[in-house]
Amino acid sequence: MTIALERKNTWILVTVAGCAAFTVVRFRTMLPPPHYGAIGVALTVGLAVVQEAVFRRFLYAQLERFGAAVALLATAALVARIHGPRDGWGVQPIDLAAGLIFGWQRYATGTWTSSAATHVLANLVSLW
Repeated sequence: MTIALERKNTWILVTVAGCAAFTVVRFRTMLPPPHYGAIGVALTVGLAVVQEAVFRRFLYAQLERFGAAVALLATAALVARIHGPRDGWGVQPIDLAAGLIFGWQRYATGTWTSSAATHVLANLVSLW
């Protein structure tokens, strides 16, 4: 198997695993979905991509010189801290878990695109 094909298979597997985790959690909760129009949906998608570019592409890459574990934990903790005021401090463990999944995807694939795809899907599922 070529390295490119192996990386592609890893990316697919990791992305599907992350998307499945977020989908299962969303459908097991009883929260009513927020109602957004087309602009809200576009903003939700765009913000997910921007967050992943900032945290998993740039910040993770800067912190990776201290080790993958440091990069993964630091970016996950930062994401949870930033989401706290918006989501409420009671859901910090959930935000931290999401950050850990996204960080794991970044580590496993070597790229931020898997976490971006998963984050977009997670946000879209939460609107459904």
